[in-house]
Amino acid sequence: MTKGNAADNIVYAQRIEFIPSLTEDVLADTGFDDGKLFRSCEERGKRLYVPIEASASTSAERLRWVARCQSEDGKRKYKLREISIEPLFGYIKELFDLKKLHVKGLGNGSTEILLAFYTYNLIVLYNYLEGFSLGAVKNILDII
Repeated sequence: MTKGNAADNIVYAQRIEFIPSLTEDVLADTGFDDGKLFRSCEERGKRLYVPIEASASTSAERLRWVARCQSEDGKRKYKLREISIEPLFGYIKELFDLKKLHVKGLGNGSTEILLAFYTYNLIVLYNYLEGFSLGAVKNILDII
């Protein structure tokens, strides 16, 4: 978690080394459109997908990234955000009433969000171990 005015590409560049080694594709929004970030991902064997465009003066290197991101495969992969990442964040915000944090300060806010994600993952694991529907998180929270 970072302050709201932190640039996505700068923050991500500082944390890119922590991406799991098995991750091949990184799906990000336009705030991550940064040549250094594209290069850094490639150096680590990862492909960055961002909605980007080319212009008349676009470099050959950037044209390669644009081609990958605008390819049918790139569009298909990027569309996965709509059915995986964004709905999950929205669901967790709703489940744990995180539209506005209940604490002040970056550290406390980070803790609140991490606790929500840990709780969510523990309930999913519990449901798996007990043979319940993995999506029955709200039912468990309502009981608690």
